[in-house]
Amino acid sequence: MSMTISKSERRTGVLLNYLGLAGVVGFFYAGHLTSWNYIMIVFLGLSAVILLVSFFRYFLFTGLWRFVHTESANLDERQIMVTRESLRLSYSVFTIVSLVVFLWISFYHTGDANLIVIFAGLLYLAHILPATIVAWKEKEV
Repeated sequence: MSMTISKSERRTGVLLNYLGLAGVVGFFYAGHLTSWNYIMIVFLGLSAVILLVSFFRYFLFTGLWRFVHTESANLDERQIMVTRESLRLSYSVFTIVSLVVFLWISFYHTGDANLIVIFAGLLYLAHILPATIVAWKEKEV
């Protein structure tokens, strides 16, 4: 089943999904740090509902999830370029966000300055990994 919805509605759905994700992570973390109470549990549950409903409506039912997870052999050239660019940008953002979270944890939660070396190593790895894959797989560059 594949629904067609407008670009602005898709964007709204994606933002709702991110809001749900942020709520689930934030309220779970806040509940863990403080003490769980009914208000925290209600907001966590509401966030989970927003996350799930928006995922099914805007990613699964529209076919976007399947599209970006399809093997390139089953796509035409335009679709390959669209998925390639989406993967390039999304993994760049994911790497930056993940490393910023890791850096924040290393500074504010552990107090362990040695984790900065791990952070620097992961940042370096994030930059050389795509070139490593090309070097490993391709006969000529």
